[in-house]
Amino acid sequence: MKNNYLKLPDVDKVGDKTRQGLKWVVSLQFIQKVFFFGCSVILARLLTPADYGLAAMAITLDTITWLVLALGVNSAVMYFQDNIEERLNAAFWLCLASSTFFFIVQMSVAPLIAHIYKEPMLIPIVRVSAIGLFITSMGAIQRTLLSKNLEYKRLSIFDACMNTLNNILYVALAFAGFRVWSFIYPKVIIAVITVITLWNMTKWRPEFKLYFKYWGEMLNYGKNVLFSSIIDYLLGNSTYILIGSLIGATYLGLYSFAYDKSMIVINNITAPIISISFPAFSRLQNHQEKLKNAFFKSVKMISLVSFLFGFVQLALGNEFINVLFGSKWTPAVILFQIIVIYSMLRAIILSGSPLMEATGNPHIVLRWNIIYAPVYIGCIFLGYKLGGLYGIAAATTIVGVIGSLIYLGIIMRVLNWKLSEFYSTIKPALFSSAITGSLLFLMKILLKSMDVSSFFILIILGPAGLLIYFTSIRLLFYDTFEFIVDNSTKFIGPKISGIFIRKQENV
Repeated sequence: MKNNYLKLPDVDKVGDKTRQGLKWVVSLQFIQKVFFFGCSVILARLLTPADYGLAAMAITLDTITWLVLALGVNSAVMYFQDNIEERLNAAFWLCLASSTFFFIVQMSVAPLIAHIYKEPMLIPIVRVSAIGLFITSMGAIQRTLLSKNLEYKRLSIFDACMNTLNNILYVALAFAGFRVWSFIYPKVIIAVITVITLWNMTKWRPEFKLYFKYWGEMLNYGKNVLFSSIIDYLLGNSTYILIGSLIGATYLGLYSFAYDKSMIVINNITAPIISISFPAFSRLQNHQEKLKNAFFKSVKMISLVSFLFGFVQLALGNEFINVLFGSKWTPAVILFQIIVIYSMLRAIILSGSPLMEATGNPHIVLRWNIIYAPVYIGCIFLGYKLGGLYGIAAATTIVGVIGSLIYLGIIMRVLNWKLSEFYSTIKPALFSSAITGSLLFLMKILLKSMDVSSFFILIILGPAGLLIYFTSIRLLFYDTFEFIVDNSTKFIGPKISGIFIRKQENV
C-alpha cells in the first residue's frame, strides 16, 4: 500500500473537510432517518412490546460485547498520529484475536443469559447475534482508517445505504411474521455486506505482521476508552437489565420504546456529529484555539436541535406517540416525556467525552464514570422501588441532569475553559425552545377545547413550532440566526438560503 493514502489531512484543512463531512452526514442522515421513522411506525404496529423487549435484551448484550472486544483499539488508532501503517497492522490482528475470543464467550454464555432473563428464546437469538458481531469486527479497522482520513462523504453514503437496507429487512421480515427475529437476522446479512464493502472502499490490506511493540501502547491508551465506554454503556442500559430481569419483556418493551424515542436527537444528530468530531478533534489536539472553536460550534449545532425537539415533545408528546405509533403505546407517553428532559442535556454533554479522548485525557472520562456509576445505578434501583417504571424514568432524568452538569464542569476545568462560554453557546437554543414549547402547549389546550383531533393538532402545531422557533431566534438572538443562515448556506447553497433570509427579514 502506498504511504500517500495514509497521509493525514493538513490541520488547516480539517475545518473544511469536517464541514463537508457534516454536510453529507446530516443530509443523508435526514433522508434515511425519515425513511427509518416511517419504518419504525410500521414496526410499532406490527410487533408487540414483548418483541421489542426480547430485541432490547439481545441488543444490550451485543453492544457491551462489541465495546469489550474492540478494546478501545479503534480510538487508539484515531489518536496516534505516527507510524500509521504499522499501527493499523497491529490493530487489525489485535482486534481479530479479541473478536475470536469473545465470539466463543458469547456463544457459550447464551444459556446463562436466557436463564437470567427467564427467556429461553434468547439462546438462539444471542448466538445468531454473536455471528453478526464477529463478521462486523473484520471491517472495523478499515472503517477506522476512513474516519482517520476524514473521508466522511464516502462513509456517509455507505452508512445511508446500509441503514436503509437494514430497515427494509426489518419491515419485510416483520410482515413475513418473523416477530423478534425481524431485528436479529438482518444483523448477519448487513454484517457480511458491510465487511465486503469496507474492504473494497479502502486500498489498505493487512500484512501478516503483528507489530507487538505497539500492542501495549495501544492497549494502554485504549483501556481508558474501553472501561469508560463499558461503564457509560452500563449506565445507559442498567435500566434495561433491571426491568428485563425483574419485571419482564413487556414492561421492558414499553420502557425501551420510550427511551429510544426520547433519544432521537442523540441517535440521529449527536452521534453522527461525534463520529465526525473525534477524528477532527484528534487532528487539532495541539491547536488549542481551533480546538475550542470546533467544540463550541458542535455544541451550538446540537443544542439548536436538542432543545427544540425536547420542548416540542414535552408539549406534544401524547399526540406524537398516539398518532404515529398507535394507542397501545399510550403507557409509554409519560415515560417518554420524563426522559426527554434528560435527553436534551445529554445530547450536548456527550460531545465532551470525545473531546477528552482526543486531547489525551481518556482517564478523566474513566475516573468520572467510576465515581458516577454506583450513584446512578443505586438511584435507578431506588426509583424502581419507589415508583416502578415511572420511578426509574424520574431517577434517570434527575441523576442524569445533575451528573451531566458536574461532568461538564470537570471538562471545562481540565481544559481551562469558562462555563460562562458554554452557557452563552446554548442560551439562544434554550430560551427560544422554551418559548416555542410554552406557546405550543397553550395552543394545544385551545385546539382541544375546540374538539380538534390529536392528528390535526400534530399536523397544525408541528410546522407552527418551527415558525415560532426561528422567529424567536431571529428577534432575540440575531447572531445565532446568522450562524444558522451561514451554515445553511454551506449545506444547501446560497440561492436557497437567500430565499430563507429574505422571508425572515419580512417577518
